[in-house]
Amino acid sequence: MKKTPTTVAELIPDPENRRAHNARNLDMVAGALRHVGAARSIVIDEGNVVLAGNGVTAAAAAAGITRVRIIDAKGDELIAVRRSGLSADEKRALAMYDNRAAELAEWNPDQLRADLDAGLQLEPWFSAEELETLTNSFAVDGAATPILVNGEKSPFQQMTFVLHDDQAESIKAAIDKAKAAGGGASTGPNENSNGNALTFACAEFLRG
Repeated sequence: MKKTPTTVAELIPDPENRRAHNARNLDMVAGALRHVGAARSIVIDEGNVVLAGNGVTAAAAAAGITRVRIIDAKGDELIAVRRSGLSADEKRALAMYDNRAAELAEWNPDQLRADLDAGLQLEPWFSAEELETLTNSFAVDGAATPILVNGEKSPFQQMTFVLHDDQAESIKAAIDKAKAAGGGASTGPNENSNGNALTFACAEFLRG
């Protein structure tokens, strides 16, 4: 176990963080810290790597917060942070910041793809369709196959396409249109609505 840190600078960001914190998200977190102060705890491991709360840790410096207090816990009790002296408006602001800032963070598709390539299971956090949407990638020729609802792989396969943003939007629009026409419904063993909708659109094109 490393020395117990006393400053935020001593904490180590998670190198495999599955969440991506964009500028708007970090700006809101920093604004919350400046407006109502810190209220939610973060989680670190014995090596001082941040497991939960990377966004708050990153925004702390911008808000002028440099100190950290470590509470050792074993996981069989909740750690409640008590804040006293907040006005009614500040309490409402704290709750709003907490929920809205969380919505503005995003999933890190590169790390999720790396997890899939490494054979890591991402259920129960994501369904196969959710992963397909988040990673926007399809692997082929022995590369990692998708995590499917029934746990099987063969005879399913994924396909990889390199698309410009404009092309990706066209694909998404075609899939949505195919779903609206009923093309996303399961027509056999495949329960993935995106795959079914894309197949439906391609079949319509082949029929002319």
